[in-house]
Amino acid sequence: MFEAAGGKVSSTVPVIDPQGTGVARYRKTIIYTVVYGVPCTIDLHADGRRVGTAGYSDEDCDVGRWWVDGDRWHRQWTEWVYGEERAYYVVVNDDRIKWFNADQQLVDTAFSRAMDEPA
Repeated sequence: MFEAAGGKVSSTVPVIDPQGTGVARYRKTIIYTVVYGVPCTIDLHADGRRVGTAGYSDEDCDVGRWWVDGDRWHRQWTEWVYGEERAYYVVVNDDRIKWFNADQQLVDTAFSRAMDEPA
């Protein structure tokens, strides 16, 4: 348990689990704005792949992977953020996703939606 948004919240796994625990039925799309203000869309595939596009014309693209290990959600891009692996606690409320770092500080938020086609 840790503090989040003024109350105690259990850390949870993300909306999709590539380990096949029964949640990975459809791909998800995460929609948010990157730190420098441009829109970004990330497609999370049930097999652990992730595909990202950023910019007003999707001019910046990268691919990577994601996985769950214990109570943390991990992500790694090929080029974005220098290809560094990061791990987060994830809290999901309806279509809202919140990522917390190891110090339990909120580091990012986004919206998610199911992709049009099944995985």
